[in-house]
Amino acid sequence: METTTKLLTWATENIGPLEEIQAINGTVRVRLKDGRSGFLIMGFDGIPVANLPPEVGI
Repeated sequence: METTTKLLTWATENIGPLEEIQAINGTVRVRLKDGRSGFLIMGFDGIPVANLPPEVGI
């Protein structure tokens, strides 16, 4: 399975619904439906890493 596919599958299962996706050179930029945006990368150990701001409580 391709790295980008693994990252997107992981994000969908663990972070939440995605609104926008941009993949560039193995790094995936996402915007979530709650408005947060950030990056997903595959760690050296093969575990996905999300660089996103924390959720804000209402």
